[in-house]
Amino acid sequence: YWGPNLARNLKASPDWELAAICDLDVERGLKLAETVGAVPVVESLDELLDDYNLDAVAIATPAHTHHGVVMTALRAGKHVLVEKPLADS
Repeated sequence: YWGPNLARNLKASPDWELAAICDLDVERGLKLAETVGAVPVVESLDELLDDYNLDAVAIATPAHTHHGVVMTALRAGKHVLVEKPLADS
């Protein structure tokens, strides 16, 4: 739900560069990429973190996945924006 909103706002801001969209559902990611401009779509967080020169990631996943995704990004040395809650317990 929040992914398209975050992507649209990041793309519209002069302060950010939307480098890629990561979505397990590649078709959904490609549809979003069409609406925000030509950005690559990947289906793996590891691919995103390994293949792109990113300073930060915005996490918009189901709440029960937040902790694992956020910790993976932090361990990769990225700044993280995550919607609440940080964890579901």
